[in-house]
Order: sequence, then structure tokens, then C-alpha cells
Amino acid sequence: MILLDLDNIFDNDRVAGSITLEPATGVLTVDDVPAEWRDFLRERTAIMQDDGRVPYDVAELLAIADTIKVAANWHLYPRF
Repeated sequence: MILLDLDNIFDNDRVAGSITLEPATGVLTVDDVPAEWRDFLRERTAIMQDDGRVPYDVAELLAIADTIKVAANWHLYPRF
């Protein structure tokens, strides 16, 4: 009986630094955020862009992901 098949776990043929990134297939958009959360999204985007000096496109994607996460868990930790 084999508990761990180390040959399947460790692939020695991989070379460090040879990871390739593939384009995202499901990109989030502002339309994916519920309408009642759009102001929250805009505020998050502005804070990341202005205070964090993050480019707008990146800030918007990060804000979308953050807003969806907060909205999904709102019932656990209501803040407003």
C-alpha cells in the first residue's frame, strides 16, 4: 500500500521560474456587483487609486473582488 505517491506529488521536470500565466477567462465587471453595492465599489476603487497609487484598471478589479467578498459575508459582519 502506498500512502503518498511522491512521483506524482513532485514533478522533477519542472524548472523554477518556468510558470506561464494564461489569460483569465472569467473577468469580473462592475455589472457583477449588486446595484446596492456600486457606491461601495466606487469608494473602494477611488481609495485604492488615490491613496494606494494603484492604476485605475487594477484598482477597479481589486475593488470588485473586495466588494463581492464583503457583500457575500455581510450577514456575518454588518459594518454600516
